[in-house]
Amino acid sequence: MSAGLILDTVNRSLEMKLSGAVATNELIALCSYADVNQTTFAMTGQNTKRTPTTGATAVTIAAAPGATTSRRIKYLSIPNIDTAAVTLTLQWDDTGTKTQICAFTLAVGDVLFADDGTNPIVIDSTGHVKTTGGVNGPGSSTDNALARWNGTAGNAIQNSGWTLADTEVLTAGGNVALGANYISRAGTAAGLSLDASNNATLSDALTLGGGITLSTFVNLAITAITSTGASSLIRVKGSTGDQWQYGAGILVAGDWGLTNSTRGVNPIVVEGGTATPTVTLSNALVVGGNLTVSGGTVNNASGNLTISSTFTNGSVVISPIGTGFVRIAGGSNNLLLDGRLAVAGESVSASSGIVCATGTTALSSLRIPHGVAPTSPVDGDVWSTTTTLNFRLNGTTKTVVFL
Repeated sequence: MSAGLILDTVNRSLEMKLSGAVATNELIALCSYADVNQTTFAMTGQNTKRTPTTGATAVTIAAAPGATTSRRIKYLSIPNIDTAAVTLTLQWDDTGTKTQICAFTLAVGDVLFADDGTNPIVIDSTGHVKTTGGVNGPGSSTDNALARWNGTAGNAIQNSGWTLADTEVLTAGGNVALGANYISRAGTAAGLSLDASNNATLSDALTLGGGITLSTFVNLAITAITSTGASSLIRVKGSTGDQWQYGAGILVAGDWGLTNSTRGVNPIVVEGGTATPTVTLSNALVVGGNLTVSGGTVNNASGNLTISSTFTNGSVVISPIGTGFVRIAGGSNNLLLDGRLAVAGESVSASSGIVCATGTTALSSLRIPHGVAPTSPVDGDVWSTTTTLNFRLNGTTKTVVFL
């Protein structure tokens, strides 16, 4: 029905009907109209009529006008006061010939409405206009908020706490639930995926511009990491083979404890499962702070152990020593002693000199291997060759003469 429908003969009227019987209540139509003389165009009368439906039987809501009179429909409202949805049809009756004007399905609380300035529309129970194939929104919304469906009818939306800014930044208003269980740039399963237990799996490399911070004491299990170059390689292996292998360097701000320790004792813990914990170094290990090795052995050391710090209050303890040896090398002084050095049960100190252990049938107290004479010996030097035993005394080299 268009706005301002005119009934201009004595045989034309406006009717309504339902598609069937109502569940509880018949609908009530309110129709207002004005009569105009067709010659003088003067208004000759106006009226508002209240008409109930009678189920599927058509009823007249605006009767035909009198002779020489045109009846113009000014207002029409038909609310669904039944307890179930209904289908309402408006039709034109011209001398018994019915022409459908419009048909609407009205939910409970919907109102079919038209006036002299509008076509028929349906207003829902919240006061919003319903349109075929369209949606109805709330009275207000949050700027940039994403709209959500309200109900299952497919024609109403509601506000949400999620926003999409003009800069294309999506801000979540709550938790993110992945229906397809993955996040990726290409929209495929490649990327970050989650299983039914929320365990995350990356199908490709993880690039970190900063670091990983664990706010609680947890186990960090790394089964395999590959890198584009040895300078960035970090690999943690299982209970067999090397327990910790590094390709470049590891910077530790505090103590580095390589022990089967407990939480809070050392910042790095190496545990070998059923095997003995081992650390294999393929290059130099440089320690600027404290290095504590409290168990196990150091095997196949193809590099060096360099300690650059000055030990003013602490000590360097290496125990036990197997079939290998300890070599201390430096600049002008190969070994600088500020305190006491224990050698095979005896000692070397600034106050007592060198005190050797008692000789036995298997080992002498002091051994000076054969070699060659130094080019520039200094006073106090002692050396032996295959033929002589020599020492430097007051700027002169002396040879021990055997009688």
